[in-house]
Amino acid sequence: MIFIFAHVYMVITRSADGRSNAKTYYLPPTIRSEIALKTMRQTLQDVQSLADREPNGIFAGMLPDGRDLWAKLVAAFCYYHPDEQYADPSGSQAKCHREGSLPDDKTLESEFDGAMVY
Repeated sequence: MIFIFAHVYMVITRSADGRSNAKTYYLPPTIRSEIALKTMRQTLQDVQSLADREPNGIFAGMLPDGRDLWAKLVAAFCYYHPDEQYADPSGSQAKCHREGSLPDDKTLESEFDGAMVY
């Protein structure tokens, strides 16, 4: 049995004596950057749609923070996937250009997790 969470997955197996054994594995940052970017793109599309219906509502207020997080996730994704294409929240294709370096591990984890929380 396999359970997949935002950045980890657990594999639970039964041994011959019937006992369960669980091991936790962490997804590599290359895969996490893909998951975070795809999740954030869909969420931004949903938030934009709701903000369009109610321009002064809570979802409209969420857009600036979402766009800021999107830019950070694109930078991380492109670091791990130079010269690849991705779809932006409007559905347009863009191409990665590796620029700069990644933030420290704690900040990067926070950004990846932020996509799941947002």
